Amino acid sequence: MAYLRYRDDIETLEPDEQATIDGIIQGMTQQSEVVEKREQHAVRASHAKSTACVVGTLTIADDLPPN
Repeated sequence: MAYLRYRDDIETLEPDEQATIDGIIQGMTQQSEVVEKREQHAVRASHAKSTACVVGTLTIADDLPPN
């Protein structure tokens, strides 16, 4: 695999890029604050991880190599 070495001229920033980043940060902060007020403690506001219980059968083939 060939890697592209970073140089300043590889990426060109958009004129309003920092404003876009600041807006995303503001929106994520507001979302976290709303969730914290609703839940009465800090929780993950987005991309929440859920858990579940499952039942299944795992079958391992007899002819697999040891490793």
